Amino acid sequence: MAIIMALPDGWDFSVNGLISIVKEGESAVRSAIKELIDNGYCGRKPVREGNRISKWQYIFDGDGNIEKSLLCGFQQVENLQVENRGQYNNINNNISSINTPDEKEKKEEKNNNKKRFLKPTIQDIAAYIKEKGFHFDASTFFDYYESKGWVVGRSPMKDWKAACRLWESKRKQDQPEEPVDEIPADDLDSWGLNQIWMKNFTPRLADRITYKDFAKMRAMVLFNAKAYAEIIKIIDKSGYDGDIVKEFERICDTHEFKERILV
Repeated sequence: MAIIMALPDGWDFSVNGLISIVKEGESAVRSAIKELIDNGYCGRKPVREGNRISKWQYIFDGDGNIEKSLLCGFQQVENLQVENRGQYNNINNNISSINTPDEKEKKEEKNNNKKRFLKPTIQDIAAYIKEKGFHFDASTFFDYYESKGWVVGRSPMKDWKAACRLWESKRKQDQPEEPVDEIPADDLDSWGLNQIWMKNFTPRLADRITYKDFAKMRAMVLFNAKAYAEIIKIIDKSGYDGDIVKEFERICDTHEFKERILV
């Protein structure tokens, strides 16, 4: 009784609901409610529509002063299986609401919400790109699909992560990796050492830079290994996702690096 009286106003009271919040089992809870009824702390009154019971009224009194006229035999109520429905109002408990149109609509709406596409933010896309090690720009991806209304072809997008995977696959097709046999034999060692170094210190760029890119960038810094390493670190740390060679050239053109290379 103390637990029931402590429930907030508007609590959808039911026996099954009470069972779910206490540690006792079903039989113990039902016995306790029967005891409350027998001692005047709980009353249940059927509300009829014609020859059919449409509702039950639950009334609780902490002083045990429920009028006998409101009491209804516990066993008689349970035989009608009125507790097997989903929701109860703490005063008027409609036993016929299980299959009402409102309940069906709520269930359908809930199922539709599960399937409803949620547009990602640029931060969501960037996090997924980082997680998967992809190499395209999150803002470009977002702006592209934002302009199209988040559709794929003519159909609404269902899975933006799948679209990200397709973008990465297309990027790899457009930018195939440089075949090893095109690398001059006398430069294989330098290229191999560069790959090891990038995977350790600039892993985000390691799979994006081909041997041709490597050769161009080394030439820009006059084969100064220190200058090359510093610029690559700057690009990697900045999160740049465009043309690495062009970004490398832009940094080389700054006064700071021109002075460093000349020295």
